[in-house]
Amino acid sequence: MRNSDKNKHTVLIVGATGYIGRAVVAESVSQGYKVVAVTRSPASEGQFAGAEVVIGDVTDPASVAKVLERKFDVVISCLACRSGLAKDFDAIDYRATLNILKAARKAAHKSSSCCQRSA
Repeated sequence: MRNSDKNKHTVLIVGATGYIGRAVVAESVSQGYKVVAVTRSPASEGQFAGAEVVIGDVTDPASVAKVLERKFDVVISCLACRSGLAKDFDAIDYRATLNILKAARKAAHKSSSCCQRSA
């Protein structure tokens, strides 16, 4: 993909503050994409040069849906629990990832269905 095409695409990255997430945000920005990084805290706003930061709680489906009200071409999840405990794994690696998937599917369906012609 040419760089001129990349800056037309918006990438949403959840789990942006983790080790992998930071690298994915930095690489996506350096590749020329418009990047939106989702974080839990406004304190993260200065961390991501070249990316827009939005605050969201991936464990809350309503918060995730609000973040995904905007149009994104790509949603990347870098979510992973920090503790390794079963309850955290269930909350983050499973449920939060499922929240993102469901909201992204719903948002994609909305944006694609509004563009369909009626017969």
